[in-house]
Amino acid sequence: HTHTHSHNHHSHFTHNRDNIAPSTTGNCHTHTYKAPVCFTSQGAVRSGVLRLLAGSMKQLSAVAALAVILCCVGSGTSQGFTQPGQQQFDSVVDLKQQVQQWKAKLAVHLAELPAYPEDKFRGKGIVITAGRRTYFTAAYVTIRVLRETLKTTLPIQVFYGGEKELPKVAIDHMRTTYNVDFVDLTRVPELQDVDIYGYQMKAFAIFYSSFEEVFWLDSDDMPLANIDNIFDSALYKEHGAVLWPDVCNMISFKTETFALFDESIPKNYMQPRPGKRTIWPPDCPSTRQVEVESGQILLNKRVQWKALNMIYFMNRHSDFFLKQLFHGDKMTFHYGFVAAKSTYGLVPFPPASVGVESKFKGRKLFCGNTLGQKHPDKDEILFMHRNSAKFKDASSYFLKGEPKHVWRHVNQQGEHDPYQLVFRGEIGDEYFAGEDAGTHHECLSGVPGATVSPASPEMTALETAALSFLSQLRDLPFYPGYRRCNPENQFFCRTA
Repeated sequence: HTHTHSHNHHSHFTHNRDNIAPSTTGNCHTHTYKAPVCFTSQGAVRSGVLRLLAGSMKQLSAVAALAVILCCVGSGTSQGFTQPGQQQFDSVVDLKQQVQQWKAKLAVHLAELPAYPEDKFRGKGIVITAGRRTYFTAAYVTIRVLRETLKTTLPIQVFYGGEKELPKVAIDHMRTTYNVDFVDLTRVPELQDVDIYGYQMKAFAIFYSSFEEVFWLDSDDMPLANIDNIFDSALYKEHGAVLWPDVCNMISFKTETFALFDESIPKNYMQPRPGKRTIWPPDCPSTRQVEVESGQILLNKRVQWKALNMIYFMNRHSDFFLKQLFHGDKMTFHYGFVAAKSTYGLVPFPPASVGVESKFKGRKLFCGNTLGQKHPDKDEILFMHRNSAKFKDASSYFLKGEPKHVWRHVNQQGEHDPYQLVFRGEIGDEYFAGEDAGTHHECLSGVPGATVSPASPEMTALETAALSFLSQLRDLPFYPGYRRCNPENQFFCRTA
């Protein structure tokens, strides 16, 4: 329900609150910096490696913001805004006008936030979502890796979207066998009139989890080592939140985003392509903002209560933020902190691409299927985000005998070296996992001359364990192994 430096420092964002009356002109600042960095709306800059933009988003008062809403959209829409979950847009209002409306609504939401609920959240834990065959398959493997391979003792909460996403027999099996809790988001009173299905489910799961300190993990993301001490990260302790960088030439949001948050448009910024394939070859200018990748997130709700609420608000209104402004949820996390004038720690090490290197038409070609995200405090791969070669269907990996290992090589590029998308059909099948096009149809290919090294023994062992768990899932009575359907497994037979 996602996608997705060589130095030992922390980079982070700092957005100071400007208690200034609303203005029709932005006061934006562009900063060039190298990690570690700290930039503020007043322009204070320290060292670092990323080039990002810092803008000061003027905080509108609740009264002034409401006046903007009434001015822009009329009394009918402003009344609709007061009703939770309602998302109404005038079809004749263009995106720029909508941006001004939502800018005001964000300011109202921030101004009216309740205090942190002292008695609501407790402890630390891992949060995952799982639903239907695709995401249940991935979550099953990840949970078994956490519990059996890595011996993780942290509590795990799995969120899902009601009986149409998971059958009771699967939930009961996971609860009793692997000691995980399941939470049905369709039973949350505040979400009764909200679309919960899609990328936005991630933010809802984090918000409504019972933990005060959350480690979010995508269902197709597996740690290489035990993460019970992940909350001891120095970067996390400094900021109360950690996000991870995406590949440098990812573009997933429209230029109108910068106006919404009072930022300047980067030089040479390109609009994202229509649809999901938003990685642009081959240019990756140093003036472009590096996006975040939300396969793993560390967040302390007490420390980052305002930012969490702004993230929640944007995902609650997914029709605009996730479908018109951004592609998916990932940049709602970055801009949630911007909107709240808050700070998060950005892992200062760019991700590697893990996959297969082989010769194709007389030359070496690397085809990556997994993002290797680093430890927050050191330049070592800790998370294997299998965002391309997903475990969508256990059966498809065993149609022709034992499945191939596809964590065979690691491509590590610099922070401004671009990856390119290569698609199944353009190169040989030896690069790809599974027998179905749906299991792996694209890869991250590095530029010629990039450093490629063999996968570590830990990666090989982890993939071996994951494939073993996948085989065992295929043979469970409630799962349609080899697509054999019977009365016991009708749920996963009919829901992908």
